[in-house]
Amino acid sequence: MILVTGATGHIGNVLVNKLMHMGEDLRLLLPPGESVAPLNGIKAEIVVCDIRDGEAVMRAVEGCDAVFHLAGIVRISKKNDALIEEVNIGGTQNMVEACLHHGVGRLIYISSVHAIEEPQNGSAITERLSIVADAKAGGYANSKARATRIVQEGIARGLDAVILFPSGVIGPFDYKLSEIGALIKRFIKGSKSRIAFYFDGAYDFVDVRDVCDALVLAWKMGRRGEGYIVSGEKASIKEIYTHLLSIRGARKKLVRVPLPLVKLAGVFVHIYSLVFRKKPVFTRYAVEVLRSNAFISSAKARKELGYRARPVSDSLRDSVAWFDRDRKQRRTDRKARKKTKRQ
Repeated sequence: MILVTGATGHIGNVLVNKLMHMGEDLRLLLPPGESVAPLNGIKAEIVVCDIRDGEAVMRAVEGCDAVFHLAGIVRISKKNDALIEEVNIGGTQNMVEACLHHGVGRLIYISSVHAIEEPQNGSAITERLSIVADAKAGGYANSKARATRIVQEGIARGLDAVILFPSGVIGPFDYKLSEIGALIKRFIKGSKSRIAFYFDGAYDFVDVRDVCDALVLAWKMGRRGEGYIVSGEKASIKEIYTHLLSIRGARKKLVRVPLPLVKLAGVFVHIYSLVFRKKPVFTRYAVEVLRSNAFISSAKARKELGYRARPVSDSLRDSVAWFDRDRKQRRTDRKARKKTKRQ
């Protein structure tokens, strides 16, 4: 029996589909009130459990041979959020304790490349670097760093665990709309407009399907206690927009916005999101990430696990195709519901 947390997330729903087709028996841990729409067609035992409840997690892990711990809150902000701490850090502590108690064969934990210290531009980010100190990051990055240290402490206590550090995840089956997914969806939705604005920012993006391949490879072949970076290809915002225009067969003028104006806009977007309680389109932290060191090496995963990553252009093409299918399916579902109500 394999337990997967965060099964409805971008990585989670792709992973459980892969594991199901491998013939594995699955137990999926879902928080109360979670929509199971991303799990349509998945055959698995569903356990409703708050990851913050240590006793409930202990019961959920019982009888499992392996655990893929993917559950976590992702926010493009430096804000220290109590819920992020409770879920990302406290939830990981609960999972480590449960795995140790039940003698689980292997825990595979999804961390983030943001949990690793960032060297100066020009130097590669590798697994040899330290996990970031609390004082150097806030919010999401800090929570993943602290959670990673919890897993490492569990390993020191006898836990068989492997840690994966993905870069920016991209690709289809993005039901909950990740940050990059939202950018792609907004761009293709507004494809009739003649102008698109960008700034000089870039990052390393990895396809969600390649991350899931790496998760399975880490489960099967990863060395106990090791961490593996799973990165893909560096792409600038302009390059992403150019790929999307090519995929759509559209023409649009790309206008570069000076960085100071982008940072200023980030301040107003942040204020707007707080006042109207809406998810921000981008934040100052997101700008910092897109201006950060994107030289992220997956050499270790390639050598030890046989990991491979597809080009960003393929991920963008498949993302656009999936968003188109998903939009049509949602439209069909809405019409069916209206017809049912009339009857």
